[in-house]
Amino acid sequence: MTYSFHRDNSNKTIKVLHVDDENSHLMLTKHYIEDYATNIEIFSQLSVVDALNLDLPSFDCILSDYSMPKMTGIDFAVEVKKNHAIPFILYTGRGSDEVSAEAYAMGIDSYQRKEPNISHFRVLAKRIKNLVEKNRAVAELRASWNTSSELIENFPSGLFIYQFMEPDRLVLTYSNSVAEALTGVSIEDSLGSEYLDIWGSRKGVDMKGVLINCIKLDKPYRSNGFHFNENGRDKYLRISAFPLSDSRIVVSFENITERVKYETRLEALLHHIIELDQARSIGEIARIGFRLLNETLGFNSGRFYTRKQDGFSLILADSERSVTCEGLPDIVLEVFLSGQSTRQSMDHGVNRIMLAVPITIDDTVKCVLCVKNKNSTMVSCQDINLVEILSIQISSAIRRMFEVERLEKLVNKRTRKLLDNERLVTAGKVISMMGHDLRSPLQSIVNSIYILKNDPGSWESFFPRIEDSANYAIKILEDLQHLTKRSPVRKFPTDIGVIIKQSVESNRIPDDIIVCVDVDPGLGLIEVDPVQIRRVLDNLISNAVDAMPMGGELTVRVERRVNSVLLSVTDNGTGIDSSVEPVLFELFHTTKPNGTGLGLAFCKRAVEAHDGIISVENNKQEGASFNIYLPYNQPETS
Repeated sequence: MTYSFHRDNSNKTIKVLHVDDENSHLMLTKHYIEDYATNIEIFSQLSVVDALNLDLPSFDCILSDYSMPKMTGIDFAVEVKKNHAIPFILYTGRGSDEVSAEAYAMGIDSYQRKEPNISHFRVLAKRIKNLVEKNRAVAELRASWNTSSELIENFPSGLFIYQFMEPDRLVLTYSNSVAEALTGVSIEDSLGSEYLDIWGSRKGVDMKGVLINCIKLDKPYRSNGFHFNENGRDKYLRISAFPLSDSRIVVSFENITERVKYETRLEALLHHIIELDQARSIGEIARIGFRLLNETLGFNSGRFYTRKQDGFSLILADSERSVTCEGLPDIVLEVFLSGQSTRQSMDHGVNRIMLAVPITIDDTVKCVLCVKNKNSTMVSCQDINLVEILSIQISSAIRRMFEVERLEKLVNKRTRKLLDNERLVTAGKVISMMGHDLRSPLQSIVNSIYILKNDPGSWESFFPRIEDSANYAIKILEDLQHLTKRSPVRKFPTDIGVIIKQSVESNRIPDDIIVCVDVDPGLGLIEVDPVQIRRVLDNLISNAVDAMPMGGELTVRVERRVNSVLLSVTDNGTGIDSSVEPVLFELFHTTKPNGTGLGLAFCKRAVEAHDGIISVENNKQEGASFNIYLPYNQPETS
């Protein structure tokens, strides 16, 4: 979105001290403010402590960030206001209702949020000029009070002059026409009246004590917190009070109702705008945008035009679907072509306005947000600014959505590629392993058959060799099948001791290996898949036997823990090399001459399918222990 600033070439220089701990924002503010208003000079300062040591009276206005090291912007303002009546603007990116209220309560003259739209620098420059010009006018007014009645009457703000009379009377001695218009206090009826007789308690704030203190202490007072209801409508006034002498004080009123309403709408908009980040489609983004337009900004009708490859699509505010457009309204087409916000009168004699705002992605207008104002309410510059802020946030949400979609597609594409590569590598390993491991038993079978053909009488001596080779080949295929086939876990009440006994008996354990089985007698039945746990035990017991070629002791132990069951298989064999431990449970990894590298990989998968954990404790001198922790789930008794 492009903005062109019309330069203000007023002659009298305005010196502004800008304090912010972010150098980039100091540079941006100086660039745009001085570009717009050539009579404004920005003096940048990174340190608030150093700023307090400057010749502050030489500046016409102070612009300060809120959150800074060592001192907040409000604390800085309090220090400045102790000795100097310099207009002070709190200019922050971390604003809130609480910060705003505190700022005004401490006498800060103005408060403005840092916004992403650069047009807010123009608003800031005008605010600086207005504050400085008013401050200069009041100073001139105080200097020439007795001879400047015409100046007082034509002063742009409302003015009251009160006379202080001991002990606590405050009498109105002067009021200009602007004050009468702003406050509704009749000049004719109120002159000579005491403060409480004029205001009473209906305004909600008793300023009388504050004004008397200003006179006694000879210090000015500023506040944006004067709010009252006039004929059912809220009104907000900024009040400035300046002692003229030891018995007179001038109070100026400036109507800031529109600004307060704008800031309230802006705060509400920014509070709810986070919902856009959670949207997952342009249609959802459009519907959230329509709701914010209606509930927060006060627009009651909206359309959302999107550009497609084959034309344009329209999303209606009250619809869950989009429709293809045969043509576009002139105002929408103009925005698509120019990239600039445009407004257009709709009806003659009625203040109905259509406003079209571009949604720009990568310097291209992708969508146009088209809204209409409620009833006959005029569309103000503030309305346009708020809709443009919303459009920027919608642009960001759409851009994020497109980027997430792009990244998801990229991740999916690369994931598929990695999986394809992994499948090829795995298939290669499987083929290589099967070719290597099956060759030996098959060759043994072939050789035995060849001998039997030539010597049938040797059948009895070669039959066990053929049977062993065939069983070994079958085991290789079964291991591979069990690992690749993801069978669901079917849990049943199981006596784990029985499974251990079956596994020990089915394994061919040499006579020189002592087997010790220790099952906690109070364990009872537990919920496991007996088939899978049996196969895990078969693998671990077989590995333990292979690790003790010279004999030894094999211990299978089951212990009940607080919330788990520990099943351990321990041998006192050769142990495991420390370099092997990190890859011990990986597919195809084996240290056996005839191993497949499938057994422990299956064990890990089966145990984790039970929501359990398998680990190894290794000691090369004393063997190894494989520990399995399973959830302790006892079957319910009926």
